[in-house]
Amino acid sequence: MAPPANFDDLVQEMDALVEASSREDNVFVSNENFRGGDITDKVWNIVRKCNDVKQVTLLFRNFLQALAYGKIKSHAQERNKSHLASLIRISKSSEFKIPVLERLSTIDMMMEIGVESLRRRVIDIFSSQLLYPSDELEFILQTCENDLPAGNGAMNSAAISLLPITMALATANRIYELLNEKDHVILPDLTRRILQKYTASMIEKSRRGETETEYTFETTLPLLRMYKEGFMSKRPCIWTCENSNTVGANVQARVLTSLELQPSLEHINRLVNDSRPVWTATEEKPAMIKDLNADYTVVHTIFSYLPKM
Repeated sequence: MAPPANFDDLVQEMDALVEASSREDNVFVSNENFRGGDITDKVWNIVRKCNDVKQVTLLFRNFLQALAYGKIKSHAQERNKSHLASLIRISKSSEFKIPVLERLSTIDMMMEIGVESLRRRVIDIFSSQLLYPSDELEFILQTCENDLPAGNGAMNSAAISLLPITMALATANRIYELLNEKDHVILPDLTRRILQKYTASMIEKSRRGETETEYTFETTLPLLRMYKEGFMSKRPCIWTCENSNTVGANVQARVLTSLELQPSLEHINRLVNDSRPVWTATEEKPAMIKDLNADYTVVHTIFSYLPKM
């Protein structure tokens, strides 16, 4: 756990942000999607390190005073609906008055920019890693805000709308880790199906008054699309298969096939691969197999049965 931040250091960080935001060449375009986050995201990265509400209030007051003096030339994105973003817009178009910061209003403002920061990060991951169109995800988020009951307040709606989206992100990210790099082209379609599954299920359950948030997404992908190295450590150490050949009710032969990553029979090991480690029957096998990238050793055992005379 990180040690508590020094408040004087946070004040300096806020002053540095105000200074950077006062430069003409640092003005952000309000419609642009940028990974660094807009001005409210940068404020959030400072106030989230505060130790109590009093510190947050003081830092907000410093920033709002800079707004009142016209020092903040950076813009907030148009889709940023937090109260702080609206104050930034107002400061550029009319006479700006610093609002009274009480305990609840400070907490609300902090939570709003925190939710907005998470929202932007989620959209960026969908866009950059999963190749999913950000405009389409924005539309899905807006649909969730409208259709998912969240009580009073836009902040609650924005926070609740992220639930199915973040669950879909976790699922899509897991599939991303299992795919070959050349097969990442299928991610947008898979991601779209996952989003539809989770958002539709949550909206339907919320309308019935259900609060369960556990959902399962099932899909089938060809094994050739899977990232080989990702499965090497998950292979079974040993598995067997048995087949029998019968004539009527009599068994004529049985074939037992055994595949082992680490063979225990020394003479088989010498025949297959002299360099592979073996254990004799008296040696204790290690708790963990260190090298699971080796090939399997296959042993066929054939049992023949002579008919009764």
